[in-house]
Amino acid sequence: MAKPNRDMIRRMLLPVLAKEHGEDGDEKGDGLTWVVASTDAEDSYRDVVDQESWQLARFTANPVIMYAHDYHGQPVVGRAEKFEVRDGVKLASGRTSKALVMGIKWDTSEVNQLGQLVASQFKGGFLKAVSVGFRSGDYTLRSELPEDHGYHGERGYLLRNNELLEVSAVPIPANPEAVVMAAKGAGRPDPIAVAKAVRDFLQSEEGQVLIGTIAGKGLSPSPGAEAGKLSDWFDG
Repeated sequence: MAKPNRDMIRRMLLPVLAKEHGEDGDEKGDGLTWVVASTDAEDSYRDVVDQESWQLARFTANPVIMYAHDYHGQPVVGRAEKFEVRDGVKLASGRTSKALVMGIKWDTSEVNQLGQLVASQFKGGFLKAVSVGFRSGDYTLRSELPEDHGYHGERGYLLRNNELLEVSAVPIPANPEAVVMAAKGAGRPDPIAVAKAVRDFLQSEEGQVLIGTIAGKGLSPSPGAEAGKLSDWFDG
């Protein structure tokens, strides 16, 4: 394996889900999309990112959320309103571990169509992954760690003191740990609630634009047809 460049921005892809709003504590009803941004799970490069030593000063000054690590061609899609390295995070793998978590506020202003799209896809569950972009700090071959060390491995590096630069929404996850932040008692989504959310979107200004665009390409009947059918499912 090539030795990591200290000046190289490394990216770890983590599959995550937005936590349902309304959980306990200061996150209740805050309107943010809560994600696990990083854990100490072995990634597809066989590297492990230490969670104790994150360097967050630079990110604190500019907590941007990008799309697919595109720093030049796309606008910022959101901002991390809250973030911290938290103990005892229950991960979807079943284990409990220290992890970098954050609450994201998406930029859904009318001038940011990408921000609107990303926010909508996270809300609908079509987009679930984030990726941290950071500058490598100290690194140690995992094979050189003591065999009884928790991060010992035949391949990859243990990366410490990494400087977080940004977090990106991404479509393809690579970390094997499917990290889900779900509300207590949350299970399968209520199909009626999902249908209502779809109806509300289709009847919104953005939804009508989308329907019109699809209809113009001959991929749908007429604008508003789907919204009309969904409307029949509900009173009022």
